[in-house]
Amino acid sequence: MSKPETTSKPLQGAYRKGLQAARAGEPYKACPYQSAPYGCRRRNGGTWGAVFRNYWRRGWRASIRSRR
Repeated sequence: MSKPETTSKPLQGAYRKGLQAARAGEPYKACPYQSAPYGCRRRNGGTWGAVFRNYWRRGWRASIRSRR
């Protein structure tokens, strides 16, 4: 199993959920953080929802790549 580049437990969880979703055959657009209502703005203008979405997608892609 590949590992995310973070020590944050919540982000590791999002990554792991992405891995599991791809293994279960769920599509890329099935990301549960797609329209997450996190309003906490980061200094660079992003939202926490976007961060979780990115880690979920990284996990999903890593699972697909490992199958090839």
